[in-house]
Amino acid sequence: IDRLDRVVADFLAFARPSTPAREPTDLREVVDEVIDLVRHHRDAQQVAFEDDLGAGELIVEVDRDLLTQVLLNLTLNATQAHAEHDTPSPEVRFVHGVRELAGRRHRCLGVRDNGPGVAPEDREHIFNPYYTTRDEGSGLGLSISSRIVEAHGGFLDLESAPGEVTFWICFEEGA
Repeated sequence: IDRLDRVVADFLAFARPSTPAREPTDLREVVDEVIDLVRHHRDAQQVAFEDDLGAGELIVEVDRDLLTQVLLNLTLNATQAHAEHDTPSPEVRFVHGVRELAGRRHRCLGVRDNGPGVAPEDREHIFNPYYTTRDEGSGLGLSISSRIVEAHGGFLDLESAPGEVTFWICFEEGA
């Protein structure tokens, strides 16, 4: 029943995307909040969380609640991957970067883990609705997260190599 409830809730969130209520938001505060929430999850008990956001202001115009939802989903995915693959010394790092795409600067927040990586055959499908590699997954978490970031005029991106995966949440500067 709990799984069915989660699938229905995920479906409704996917079917009815929220319109972002943008306000200046400090990425560090959102990261701290997510770490506090996730730290108590059963899959996160052995995970070390690191804030590698560096110095300087990290303010973006976003809907704080929606960004928290995206960051929470990515962080839980990372901790669950560690638990499923019994990663030695599991860690999740929050990193910051700036990307230049099509002549536009994007401020990016990354969730990086030292887990098993994303298999090449899964990379092209992971943002598709209902695609999952987990027995208990609904396959909607990454697609909902991607839609939320796109509703902000941004994008969600993946970098994966053996032993390191980074999901980037990128927002156009000045948007």
